[in-house]
Amino acid sequence: MTEFLQATTDELYFRDPATHPPPRATSMLLLNPGGVCIIGVWTDDCIAWCPKPKIPKSIKEKKHG
Repeated sequence: MTEFLQATTDELYFRDPATHPPPRATSMLLLNPGGVCIIGVWTDDCIAWCPKPKIPKSIKEKKHG
C-alpha cells in the first residue's frame, strides 16, 4: 500500500462541539464519523468542526486556465 505524506498545521484545527459549539447554518470544514474532512453545515452526526481558512486577495485574483 502506498503511503502519502500529509501537509498539516496546528494553526488550523478541529474543534470539539462539546466544548466549542459550532455555528449553525454556516459552511465549514466538518469531520464525519469515518474521520473524513468534508465541507458543509453542521449536523449532529458530525464529530468535529473547523472554520474554513481565509483566502488572501492575491490568490483570489489569480486567473484560472
